[in-house]
Amino acid sequence: IEEKYLNPESAQPAGQRTQMIRVAYDRVRKKERRKSSLILGAVLVLLAASVGYALYQRHRVQVLDRRAAEVFRTIKSYEVQLVSLRQLAEESGSPDLMEQLAKIDSLRQEVMADYDGYVRDRGLYRKLGSTEEQLIFRTARLFGESEFAVSGGFVQAVLEEIEGYWLTPGGRNRFQEAVQRAEQNGYTSQIIEALQRQGVTPEFFYLALQESDFKANAVGPDTRWGRAKGMWQFIPSTAERYGLDPGPLSGTAQRDPDDERQDFALASDAAARYLRDLHGVLTQASGLLVMAAYNWGEHRVAPRLENLPTPRAVFQAEFAEVPANPSARNYWTFLSEYGDRMPDQTKDYVIKIFSAAVIGQDPGHFGFDFGNPLEPYVN
Repeated sequence: IEEKYLNPESAQPAGQRTQMIRVAYDRVRKKERRKSSLILGAVLVLLAASVGYALYQRHRVQVLDRRAAEVFRTIKSYEVQLVSLRQLAEESGSPDLMEQLAKIDSLRQEVMADYDGYVRDRGLYRKLGSTEEQLIFRTARLFGESEFAVSGGFVQAVLEEIEGYWLTPGGRNRFQEAVQRAEQNGYTSQIIEALQRQGVTPEFFYLALQESDFKANAVGPDTRWGRAKGMWQFIPSTAERYGLDPGPLSGTAQRDPDDERQDFALASDAAARYLRDLHGVLTQASGLLVMAAYNWGEHRVAPRLENLPTPRAVFQAEFAEVPANPSARNYWTFLSEYGDRMPDQTKDYVIKIFSAAVIGQDPGHFGFDFGNPLEPYVN
């Protein structure tokens, strides 16, 4: 039937009525073909436009990411310059150096605003899956690390540290009691003031939490480099290098009124200067590497490194082959390329401080009954 009535080219005999049916059907078929061709053409045009837009967006993102990386490196180079100038200004007291410091810091702020614009354009924070992840990325930025370099593995490690340590009963009590101790004794405001005076992020407040729970008279175990004492746990050689007298009882576990490491204000000023120097000279303005250096270079060291002469030399020797630029000297690059050189205790130390700082951004979100302890004092 289809061959007889619907095929206009059929060889079968047909009357006038059949011919009319064939012609009508042929017209309908041609019309449907034209309609299908138009639809297919429109679909192909839309597909081509979609592919073109996707390629454009991908290129735009790549350009933004490259530009953001360049801008971030510029920020880091300014920060390294600022550290050197602060050291010189401290030694000389020159008004000209102070003026130069202000100019460079102003340039750094301008470039930082550009970088923040790239972060917004990329919608980085909108893409994050949870408040916790947003707080982690924000904390990385506060410690001078690029959000674009934060790895998924690091985020997961921080989340596990928060849940597996700081939010357990013991960790929760430790965090709350330490923060309250610092506030009640007037330590918080003075620590923040000392850190900001040296151009160091206030979030290094949590380094003192990890070192001593803000106990000014804390005494560490005996080591071959002497006992670490005070809130910032300086060993004698580091204390002396930063102008603190370790006192006649430095080798004992006794409290010594002549040991300036246990003078909260003097020790906090020395710690801020030491963190400043690590920040600019050794770690190229990487806040997480500053934490690693503070622990690795001045405290217990893996047994395979103990033949090196001093704790500070340990960290410097391990960095000898790492290029002295912000791109190479950041925590993520160091972990991926040189991580086998870093003791596990130092990696744990960094994660603990960082995760405490994440909680400190919004303690209420994690079930604490107080707000950000630093907020009232940060300029």
